[in-house]
Amino acid sequence: MKSAVDVALGFVDRINRHDLGGLVALMTEDHRFVDGLGQELRGRKQMEKGWLGYFAWFPDYCIRVDDAMSNGNVVAMFGSAQGTYSGKGNLLTEAHWEISAAWKAVVRNEHVSEWRVYADNEPVWGWHLLLRVGSDIAENLPFSNVGQRTFLAANRSLSAATATPRHYAAHKPQTT
Repeated sequence: MKSAVDVALGFVDRINRHDLGGLVALMTEDHRFVDGLGQELRGRKQMEKGWLGYFAWFPDYCIRVDDAMSNGNVVAMFGSAQGTYSGKGNLLTEAHWEISAAWKAVVRNEHVSEWRVYADNEPVWGWHLLLRVGSDIAENLPFSNVGQRTFLAANRSLSAATATPRHYAAHKPQTT
């Protein structure tokens, strides 16, 4: 029998490989997902569509787990997530992001029944908005002070001819 930590890290591995079939197979039928903004999705089929869309938006999305611990069937993981917004099918190095994150996995019968993300998603969606609607519109959106500074820094970086991404190639999804 696998430990809860092994199951949760297997889930991360499937995310990093963009193995949608394997990811869905590790979910319970009543799987619950809660993102960093508190938005919730329920059900394996709903999540399959959600991950398919997310992998399309961020084709190099991956998670790095630095620490994992469990209390019974509840696993806490701490590390970072990163990806590059694909826009219209192109990966722009200026649209790369990396954020600190934590995840909670609830494991039942060697399947993940809940996956909860704890992260500041404003840097991620700031890029998404900048590339989709342009800086003139996005600068007027109501981000928090921290999010606004991050967004404006991203805007300046995107406009600069010498913009270079941080840690761009550090953690590409693994393939097997």
